[in-house]
Amino acid sequence: MKGRRFVSALSCALLVLLVTTRVFANDAPTFADREDDATEDADAAVAVMFAPLAIACGVFGGEADFVVQRALALSVDAVGYRPDGATLGAVGVGLLVYPLRSVFHGLYLEPRVIYAHALSQTLPSGPGALSAEAVSGWQWTWDYGLTIRLGAGVAGAIGGGSAIRAPDVSLGRLALVADAGLGWVW
Repeated sequence: MKGRRFVSALSCALLVLLVTTRVFANDAPTFADREDDATEDADAAVAVMFAPLAIACGVFGGEADFVVQRALALSVDAVGYRPDGATLGAVGVGLLVYPLRSVFHGLYLEPRVIYAHALSQTLPSGPGALSAEAVSGWQWTWDYGLTIRLGAGVAGAIGGGSAIRAPDVSLGRLALVADAGLGWVW
């Protein structure tokens, strides 16, 4: 009787081993098995940012970055500020290039064009001012969407006037500019 139970238990155990699914080395990877590029929010499509450093200098506005390709994003921003008592509005368009990793991660290079125009009614409205910037820095984006971007670069006025926004250190028609952004990526 004891031997029969042993044989029955052994045959049931063998049957369970044969029927259950086997795991092979070439099975589909799990989330933990993916490479870093696959876990870097490759499906992120937009980032909304604001610049705390610029806000501290009296420049209020925001920025939206739209993914164009794996390592390219189009950046559009609008701000308002009051240098020397005149209210100015500025619109900027730039191209964020991430040469080492996917968009919103790591080293970035950004050429940008900015147009500023007087918004006050007390000032005679001229054609506005145009500036060009070249900024480079680093961006960190966490899995849950928080993103921080820090960089520095140079800006120059094109034509008359200046559309260079704070924070900057002016050197004639050129200026050293700081880029600090905080936002969310979706």
